[in-house]
Amino acid sequence: MIALGIDIGSITAKGAVFSDGKILATKVIFTGYNVESAGKRILEEVLEIAGIDRDKVDKIVSTGYGRKSVPFADKVITE
Repeated sequence: MIALGIDIGSITAKGAVFSDGKILATKVIFTGYNVESAGKRILEEVLEIAGIDRDKVDKIVSTGYGRKSVPFADKVITE
């Protein structure tokens, strides 16, 4: 199973791709003024680093200050 975690903070957005308990890729970017845009950007960039297409991801979880601004997340977790 391939999972992606997104943490949208007020300053940085972080993304990590996991497969079978192993980290495949991570990325940190500045959030900027648009948290939804930061969520989309971190998704695209971390998947590019991992070399994985979006349709191969089984679950996406979001957390952090901007967690509710990630409309494509399967689950939202409050820190």
